[in-house]
Amino acid sequence: MGENGQKSSPVVVVIEDHDIARNMVVELLEGYKVFPFENGVRALDWLKAGSCGKIDLVISDFDMPGPNGVEVLEEMKRSIPGVKTVLMSATVLDDLEQIAKKHNFSGWLIKPFNSAQIDEMLEKVFSGKKA
Repeated sequence: MGENGQKSSPVVVVIEDHDIARNMVVELLEGYKVFPFENGVRALDWLKAGSCGKIDLVISDFDMPGPNGVEVLEEMKRSIPGVKTVLMSATVLDDLEQIAKKHNFSGWLIKPFNSAQIDEMLEKVFSGKKA
């Protein structure tokens, strides 16, 4: 609960190396408290600095310079017990679902996606169902 007994908004970290895609995801997450990062190194440095507080969900692009999305999400899961994780990719990978399941991520998204698709994924992730 936040101030005045109101439920606080879920905190979401978005890691995406393309500015336009990152901004689109942030816009689609209206109503959430969003921390966007352009790469996994910056997100992990922020996490290690301890300035993040509670994080409910991390959404990361798969293909990025430096550590890829799988590596970043795995590190986030090690550092934040119980955090939900979603892998996204613009490359239509036949095995994106299998990669997400193998690493026990909460879900996956194929870009581009619209508000209905991200809302459906968020509903599944926060209800505890696998996407």
